[in-house]
Amino acid sequence: MKTAEIKSLLHERIEQLTASQLKQLNDMLNEKFPKKRQLGTMPGLVKYMAPDFDEPLEDFNEYMSDQHPEK
Repeated sequence: MKTAEIKSLLHERIEQLTASQLKQLNDMLNEKFPKKRQLGTMPGLVKYMAPDFDEPLEDFNEYMSDQHPEK
């Protein structure tokens, strides 16, 4: 059976499903084939970032001086 024939058969069978059966099928497919994350799908989500965002935190000063004695 060719791919096009399989797709056509599936389409016909899906058209006959009840709303409840469609939901079950959708849930089953989502478990089997989870959506892959895509970068850039939520642009504008971060509204503000502090200017010192990348600066070292004071709470880690002692740890950082142990790891990098030259500082």
